[in-house]
Amino acid sequence: MSEAVADATVSPALEIVGLEAGYGPTLITRGISIVVGVGEMVTIIGPNGSGKSTTIKAIFGLADVSAGAIRLHGDEITGERADRLIEMGIGYVPQAGNVFPTLSVRENVEMGAFTMRSNVRRGMERVQELFPLLRERWDSKAGQLSGGQRQMLALARALVAEPSVLLLDEPTAGLAPQIVDQVLVQIKEINESGVSILLVEQNAIKALRHSDRAYVLARGRNFAEDTAGGLLKNPDIGRVFLGLSGAANGEAESEI
Repeated sequence: MSEAVADATVSPALEIVGLEAGYGPTLITRGISIVVGVGEMVTIIGPNGSGKSTTIKAIFGLADVSAGAIRLHGDEITGERADRLIEMGIGYVPQAGNVFPTLSVRENVEMGAFTMRSNVRRGMERVQELFPLLRERWDSKAGQLSGGQRQMLALARALVAEPSVLLLDEPTAGLAPQIVDQVLVQIKEINESGVSILLVEQNAIKALRHSDRAYVLARGRNFAEDTAGGLLKNPDIGRVFLGLSGAANGEAESEI
């Protein structure tokens, strides 16, 4: 398999080195290493149980880390509390339960600003500019939003604190295909605004088309890494991890 690392000219925004993590005595990841360069969008793919979501949760302090190191812009953050991580510049959007349905859109976004000591108004205005559909529903209950709008709200709540790195765990899970495309385009726009992104995504082919690089995990370990385009062109990756036949692999490659 191709072995690629972040562009040497790009400073690492987030580094995971030799991560062993899980829940209590159950170990899920077994020495995983990942680098997200400043300004990069990096996707993690792999089968269920390979450690994708556990890696994201371990970064954000929601899984037990037994070995390895996690660094944000060179500073060790392994084991830090979630509120401190937000203050340090990490945003996190979980797969499920990522909005408060009985609160308004505005109140949900305000919840994301709870660690901010200044510039709250600027952050609120920024997310309204990024998500005009949410601005139109500003006083509506989050429970009244569509699935795609809820994902946008979850993104907005994470972005209001102006993170430098955004962790996304299956942001398109359960969404209709056309909504999947909209959400991934929105995520890429967030990335292009200067936010480094580490994405776990079940719609792997679509996610790779928007990504700079990607890692493949299997059985809790690194299996392969390459540019996103390189993985889409790799017939072994396409067959085993993307569900592509030779012909379908060629179609995926032609759309890069």
